[in-house]
Formats: sequence, structure tokens, C-alpha cells
Amino acid sequence: MAVTQNYGQARSSCKTLRSSVSISASIRSMSIAKINQSGKALLRKKFTRTKLMEFLASHPSTTFVMEACAGAHFMARRIADLGHEAKLISPQFVRPFVKSNKNDFVDAEAIYEAASRPSMRFVQPRTEVQQAMRALHRVRESLIRDKVKTTNQMHAFLLEFGISMPIGTAVIKRLSVVLAEHELPPYFVQLLMQLHDHDGDIAWWRRYFSRDTWPFTGSGTSKRG
Repeated sequence: MAVTQNYGQARSSCKTLRSSVSISASIRSMSIAKINQSGKALLRKKFTRTKLMEFLASHPSTTFVMEACAGAHFMARRIADLGHEAKLISPQFVRPFVKSNKNDFVDAEAIYEAASRPSMRFVQPRTEVQQAMRALHRVRESLIRDKVKTTNQMHAFLLEFGISMPIGTAVIKRLSVVLAEHELPPYFVQLLMQLHDHDGDIAWWRRYFSRDTWPFTGSGTSKRG
């Protein structure tokens, strides 16, 4: 993530700023590189995440430009809590500005170069609720794909034993009837029942994630059954 120092009136283009501090995030550390307008690196240093927040807490009012990758929206909220401004830039717009072998400092400089372009488009940092809703929709999409996969597997397995079922979820609804009408190996019956139970789990989660009030109620606690 890149950090741009404000001097006077803040503007969207980093070219209007007299210096910048770029920060590149890794799993355990954050690397900073302070760069002036001519591109000369004035400072390079690594922090733990805790130490970085201490550094930023004592830093003058600053505009942060970060790569919009995992954890960036959380960091943007933390930065805003410290009284700074946070901007996010899509990784695809940073990649063309990486000048040498990839490392934290090279990434930080590339973020600065990308953010300094007047026409650059930034990603709006998400709130906690927006992040939660995004996670909800992604899980729902995954559950829908999983349900289709489970149904298709059951159809295919039954066909191996000469049992043809109508396309769709009928195989789930009529499984008990099918098992009663056909003598199948016990281990195969157990496999089908596990898939049937798995489909029930998927259905429960889909109903849970379909609640209009989630996560705004803040409860998020519901017993299955």
C-alpha cells in the first residue's frame, strides 16, 4: 500500500504532492519507502503490523493509497480511524509499473507510480457491513454451485446402477423411495445418504443467508434444525 504525504490542499493526483511514503504489505510485515517527487527513495524500513500502526498514529495527516488486495479494506478503515484518508487502487493498475524483480519495496514504488497518474481510478473502501454482505453473497454463490454439483453426482452415481431420475432436485426429494425400491450395496447407500445430508446442510445455510436483516441485526446466532 502506498502512503502519500499531504502538504497544503489535498488533491486526487499524487503528482501534486511534494513527497510520498509507500507501504507494501506482506503476511507478517509492512515495508515502507518514502519517495520524493523526483522518484528518489528517502527512506526504506520494515515494520510489524503493530509497529506500523504506532508509526501511522504519530504521523501527520496523510492520504494512503493501497493496493486493493486481501485485508486492504480493513487497513483502510483503521487508517481512517487514525484521522487519515485512505484510497485503494486495483492490483491490475499497479502491475504495469513494477520495474524489477518483485519485492515489498518495488511493489510500494509501483503503487506510488500508478496512483500518481491523473486518470487513475480508485476503489471505494468498504465498510464492515459492506464487507460482511460481500462475504455473504460470495458464500451463497458457492452454496448454489455446491448444490448443483451434489445433485449431479447423485444422478451420475445412480445411473451406474441403472437408475435414471428426472433432471433436477427430484433425486434429492425421492431418494428414500429409490432406496426402498432398489437393493443397493450398503456402502453405496451410505454414500448417497451422506450426499443427501450434505444437500440439507446447503439448504439450511442458503435459508440462513437469505434473511433480509442479516447482518444488520447483529445477532447472527441461530440454531439449526
